[in-house]
Amino acid sequence: MKNPTDASPPRLFRWLLRLSAGRSNGQSYLGDCEELYRLRKEEKGRFSADLWIIRQVFHSLPALLIHRMSWAWILFFNTVKISFRTLKKHKVYSTINLAGLSVGLACTFFIAIFIMDELRFDRHHENGDRVYRVCTIRGADRIRRAWTAPPMAAAMKQDFPEIESISRVCLWDWDRLVIFGETKFVEKRIIGADSTIFKVLTLPLISGDAERALARPNTVVISRSTAEKYFGSENPVGKSLVFDRPENRLEITGVMEDCPRTSHLQYDIIFSMESLDMTGADSWMNHTFVTYLKLNDGVPAEQLESKFLDFLIRHYGETFSQRAGQDFRAYLTAPGGENYYNYTLQPLLDIHLNSSVRSSDENAGDIRTITIFSAIALIILGIACINFMNLSTARYSRRAREVGLRKVIGARRFQLMSQFLGESVFFSLISSAVSIIIVMVLLPRFNALTGRAIPLGPYLTWENGWILAAFSVFVGLLAGSYPAVFLSSFLPVRVIRGGAGINREGKRSIRRILVVLQFSVSIVILICTLVVFSQLQYVRDRKPGFDEEQIVVLHRAHAVRQQREPFHQELLRHNRILGVSKASTTPGRHYNGWHHHVEGQPRTESTVLRSMWADLDFLEVMGLELTAGRYFQRETPTDREAIVVNETAVKAMGLENPIGKRLLYKEE
Repeated sequence: MKNPTDASPPRLFRWLLRLSAGRSNGQSYLGDCEELYRLRKEEKGRFSADLWIIRQVFHSLPALLIHRMSWAWILFFNTVKISFRTLKKHKVYSTINLAGLSVGLACTFFIAIFIMDELRFDRHHENGDRVYRVCTIRGADRIRRAWTAPPMAAAMKQDFPEIESISRVCLWDWDRLVIFGETKFVEKRIIGADSTIFKVLTLPLISGDAERALARPNTVVISRSTAEKYFGSENPVGKSLVFDRPENRLEITGVMEDCPRTSHLQYDIIFSMESLDMTGADSWMNHTFVTYLKLNDGVPAEQLESKFLDFLIRHYGETFSQRAGQDFRAYLTAPGGENYYNYTLQPLLDIHLNSSVRSSDENAGDIRTITIFSAIALIILGIACINFMNLSTARYSRRAREVGLRKVIGARRFQLMSQFLGESVFFSLISSAVSIIIVMVLLPRFNALTGRAIPLGPYLTWENGWILAAFSVFVGLLAGSYPAVFLSSFLPVRVIRGGAGINREGKRSIRRILVVLQFSVSIVILICTLVVFSQLQYVRDRKPGFDEEQIVVLHRAHAVRQQREPFHQELLRHNRILGVSKASTTPGRHYNGWHHHVEGQPRTESTVLRSMWADLDFLEVMGLELTAGRYFQRETPTDREAIVVNETAVKAMGLENPIGKRLLYKEE
């Protein structure tokens, strides 16, 4: 027996025809089409019948689209109208709901801006994915440091064809009085670099030749803002700046664009490395500079890193063997890994957020901070959405009759869910607008809190606007999902009879879970905040090992030079000054790190100690306490070669009684 459905149109066409006809006359229209399809199939065959039904479908598509779009607009305006009615009728409820969601979104946006700003660091460099910073890696713990030896860069360029260009950068603590005529400013963001720095990093020059800008000694390149500060609208190329003293005169050979705020390397003035007169420039264990290199296109970093150990042994192995009387490779690969030393490459785009590398970057970020703040943002957003759900479902009795009447006159549950989700999206869009206003008003305070200068302008773009709108719709759907399911589940019979129209126990259990979850997470966040605050308070109040009260630090005291002692005595004449001391740095700031070893012990048993220089009054002025031995004395001339170490240094060197021991460092 022949199956009657074989004479029916394909299912897809039947479905489209039913949609285009609407619910009221969809079945009759579909029946007519099926009848005509069967007749045409019997008369002219299946192919002709299929062509006919396809034409019918295409003819009905415009009507279908118009029908759907018109009802979509009607539904949209209806949703907006009902949402405005809800806002107007229930002002307190709407204000609380909007305030909770707005504050949650504002906190989320603040964190998002901070995270995006952190991720933008060093993205302005062209071919930044091929640029790396060379780091040293030492010891069994594989501690990485950003400082490298002076001769390393030239040797790497000569030995490795994989390197397109390489440059050293000097990041010493420069703080100089820069003079041009009567204009004087103290400049702090001064760095040194090789002439190849322009080939490695993106430092656009406004004027000057990048190939020769830093090729000669006593030359500098300055930023646009620095040029305007000293020379106004004049072209400064060819003119000179005086650094501290008249004999320190450096010629300006180029003007570059201002350093981006989102750069881990901050500078206003770059001087030529050829200007440095430095001892130990040929020492492979004198870690003085930071080195950047750019690999040729297509060269993986691992390929170059695999050659570093042989490179180090080739250039320093013989010198080490002569001094230590031991094979360098055997020393580096000794069991336990305590003597391990090698080079590694750190991607430029990872420098700012990679805190595992020790460097002098005071504004360095941490990828763990990004992870933690991302989790906090999600938690805050989740709490805001749960709060919206709880407030929406808490007033379900006010909308029970509305839902019941809508269902009685023919509304389906899907339509009701669409209505409630639309209201939630409407609330979310308003909350997003309010949260943006909050961010704009409080951004200066946020910058002061985080120590940043994050501008809002780069994020106020059309592209981000669409992303924000999509995010707001997502938040509205997320926050309104449970209320939509909950409110649309009312039974009209129970509602009309005066009941709640829902399964009380099941719905209440879900609401209880949401309320408990909201308060639990909020309490956990408060506890964590208190713990972090107490830790910061502990760090702030902890004694640093010296008396920091009533201590005033005079920066740039080196500028007095030959007048140091008269300046010292002049300060002591003031009756409110109890003591004056001179030192190479302040406690906790940058120290020189040298390899030290106890005299009589092998050089291979050296320890890197951070050192500073201080005068005879430093102990008394800083309030330091000695646990053993004595401090420097004026009546003991040999104290010019004496040192004072702390307890951490004693433990690191493994000394039981350090008094009287002689330490050797550098080339001794």
